[in-house]
Amino acid sequence: MAFPVAILAGGVTAGLLGALIGLPTLRLRGDYLAIATLGLGEIVRIVIINVPYVGGAAGFKGIPHHTDFYLGLLPDARHPLYHQEFL
Repeated sequence: MAFPVAILAGGVTAGLLGALIGLPTLRLRGDYLAIATLGLGEIVRIVIINVPYVGGAAGFKGIPHHTDFYLGLLPDARHPLYHQEFL
């Protein structure tokens, strides 16, 4: 799938799920809205942990390691402002 199509599909999916979840909670106020928000966050976390496509609780597997933490901190002669842009 092309990257722009994936971005569009993700945006549409997020919008539909947001509307699906948001419409019933529009009437909630105060503590009840906070409880519903925390509950939804936990539901999403548990669903993502248990989806086999993303590797379950272990997360994505097979992603190659191109560097380590310390190598990423070294200055790059090709791009001297790297650390200033991303810190």
